[in-house]
Amino acid sequence: MESDNGWDWHTKADMINNLDEDHLKVGFQYIDFIIEGEDILFQCRTAMNNAKNYHDTNYSTFHIIKNFRTEPELI
Repeated sequence: MESDNGWDWHTKADMINNLDEDHLKVGFQYIDFIIEGEDILFQCRTAMNNAKNYHDTNYSTFHIIKNFRTEPELI
């Protein structure tokens, strides 16, 4: 998300999703992150790949967003 004024926000990029699965069984929750230089490193409680439901997660995933201020790239 980005904003020029702190009130009006716009989606810049969709950094994590899984639109190919049943939305009742996919969830990304309780993200914790740090900024390291030009990158964001984050951990996410994740339900996917046939989880019982979107809240009963079956993964803890780790992600890096390179160059988040300019050209974000999820690796």
